[in-house]
Amino acid sequence: MRVVILGEGGQRAALEKLAAELGVSDRIQLLGWVDNPRDYLPEFDIFAIPSRSEGFPLAIVEAMLAARPVVETRVGSIPKAVRQ
Repeated sequence: MRVVILGEGGQRAALEKLAAELGVSDRIQLLGWVDNPRDYLPEFDIFAIPSRSEGFPLAIVEAMLAARPVVETRVGSIPKAVRQ
């Protein structure tokens, strides 16, 4: 099993450090900013969006169109788009 994280943010260094401390660095890929994230969807088994605040992210729609299960937080308009 591996985890792939797309996007860039202020927590990257902390995530890299935590992965090293937990001994799972070999199973985590932090790809950073990618121009076309939807190109990665066919490679994923699930799509997770752990936002603390969000409007209505189109990434969820793209994940559902790619027939990927969505794991989400109940913020913004996300719960209206994802069946619980």
